[in-house]
Amino acid sequence: MSANKHRVTRARHLPHPGRCARGAHGAAGAIEQTQERLAEDLEVVRLQLGRVHQHGKEQLKGKVDKLADTPAASVRRLLNATVNVKKGAIKAPVTESGKPPPNFPATKGEYEHMTKERYELIMKAYGLPIKGDTTAKREALREFLGLAAFE
Repeated sequence: MSANKHRVTRARHLPHPGRCARGAHGAAGAIEQTQERLAEDLEVVRLQLGRVHQHGKEQLKGKVDKLADTPAASVRRLLNATVNVKKGAIKAPVTESGKPPPNFPATKGEYEHMTKERYELIMKAYGLPIKGDTTAKREALREFLGLAAFE
């Protein structure tokens, strides 16, 4: 008798053939709708990434154009990149006027210990945006000049 009861219980859990077909069709329709919605969402994300990518390319081009102003400035930046001691002399890239900015530091050690106002004057001479605290200004100007950070 327990074997028959077991068979009856199994039969109750099997889906009815008609219900199975309708359920599968409904599930397939729901899957298709979800796929369509996901495809639309993916297209929106692709468009947003394209805009972000384009904006990033424009910013990078602006930075490259600013850094590639003259061959002499590039050479000076390359020379500055090799300075790794405080007493090492650094070279000032020329400004738009063709001259280095006034009060430009002579050594890397002097550069590291300038005042906020002095950083601002040099940044202004090069047309760099003046934002942030003294540390942020030092880092922005360091990047522009091609100086490596002390380790």
